[in-house]
Amino acid sequence: MFEKIEQAVNVLQLTRNEISDEMDISSIEALIEVFSMIVEHDHEDLNMLDQEMVTAWENNVNSLSLEKMNVTDRRQILQLVLVGTLMEDQLQANYQITPDAIGMWVAYFVDQFNNIENKSNLSILDLGVGSGNLSATIQQVVENGDQVKITGIDNDDTMLTLASGMNSILGYDWNLQLADAVDFNFTNKFNIVVGDLPVGMYPKQVEDGYNVKTKQDNDLTYVHHLLIEKALNTLVPGGTALLLVPENILETEQGPDLLRLFADDTVLLQAIIKFPQKLFKQGAVGKELMILQRRDESHTQAEPVLLAQIPEIGDSSSNKQFIGDFLDWKTKI
Repeated sequence: MFEKIEQAVNVLQLTRNEISDEMDISSIEALIEVFSMIVEHDHEDLNMLDQEMVTAWENNVNSLSLEKMNVTDRRQILQLVLVGTLMEDQLQANYQITPDAIGMWVAYFVDQFNNIENKSNLSILDLGVGSGNLSATIQQVVENGDQVKITGIDNDDTMLTLASGMNSILGYDWNLQLADAVDFNFTNKFNIVVGDLPVGMYPKQVEDGYNVKTKQDNDLTYVHHLLIEKALNTLVPGGTALLLVPENILETEQGPDLLRLFADDTVLLQAIIKFPQKLFKQGAVGKELMILQRRDESHTQAEPVLLAQIPEIGDSSSNKQFIGDFLDWKTKI
């Protein structure tokens, strides 16, 4: 099966590269055209090209019979092609996909904090959905994931188009919204909010009319702080936010504002879980998973807050111990 996956990745990358060269567009824009071929949507942008060449591309893509592969193999193919595409265009860190080594853990914790017995009623919001790889990982991994309702929001139309393509190719039914999540008015509340949050300053002042506890009065605010607050505000009582944030997030100059947010009696800061540094490029800031809950009568504040380190991938005994300790801790909240 690995040979089939490798062949598919090579064909899709070659097609992407040829489209990029012929149309003089970025690799990401070319990949969108490839996705369009896979899902058999009209691709009018290719009408200006030699149609024999376009037909050859279509035949190569169709020969892969992706629709006959299981969803796990399809997602792996798309993930590998996405990684290669983002490397080709040398995009900044906020555009990189959430790797499986992290996404699988997020999906595991989503499963552990899901208290909805009927999975068809489980609603998940992905803040900053990007290309959709984190949502796809969650939908694949969680129990009865095909019944989960996922909403994704992003303010980058190119990335959202990639997510739409991934959604269609994998046969999912996501509700994707092109909007700025910080000032978007969510009419629905969610059981679970996830997000591999973008890092940096929100490029404009938060308006005074907004009741935002983390905003800076005379300066720009970290966008990941604003999205943490947005996540909390979109949870149902008892809901859980599982957010990938910069390591040592509470130690920055705006960290005290987050601590004041967490002091709200409706907010439960339950855990901060660090990932192995080997998962990140040398010199890059690591990420940690922040787990927050909206208080209700069935949830209490963890005492103490779980501060944990996920072991290296290959250390099976330490991973087994970590999971056992986590499950023991979770029974007490």
